[in-house]
Amino acid sequence: MRGYSQLSKTLRQDASNIAGVIAAFPDVEKLHIEKAIMEYVKILPEKDLKRVYTETVGAFGNDAMLMCEEGWENTNTNIVDASGMSDGTLRYLAIVAAIYTRPENSLFIIEEVDNGLHPSRAKDLLFMLKQWARKGKWMY
Repeated sequence: MRGYSQLSKTLRQDASNIAGVIAAFPDVEKLHIEKAIMEYVKILPEKDLKRVYTETVGAFGNDAMLMCEEGWENTNTNIVDASGMSDGTLRYLAIVAAIYTRPENSLFIIEEVDNGLHPSRAKDLLFMLKQWARKGKWMY
């Protein structure tokens, strides 16, 4: 997840190509997915996350990178790519993004859901997963 990933319709098992999968959606769907992901990840870091998004790169726009804007209230924002994000933030993002980008009626398994997450964030993730499961509809 820390590097560029090729645009793709299929998410790898380890979610390492999540940026390429999100960026491959048509613009309207891509923005909707990024907004939905943002609703769940804005609680993560000490700094406020302003936006999580993907950006295509390269001469042909065939690759993508996961990006975020972060900053304290009333200060300038910083743009950070996946290479500068913490392992816990990337894992949390991967889980949330995988849920929003998976094919309808597909099986979704998370091994060691709390691995790499701060205990308070693992609790938030489990709460979110329970909410989605109760709704019975996991897509946006």
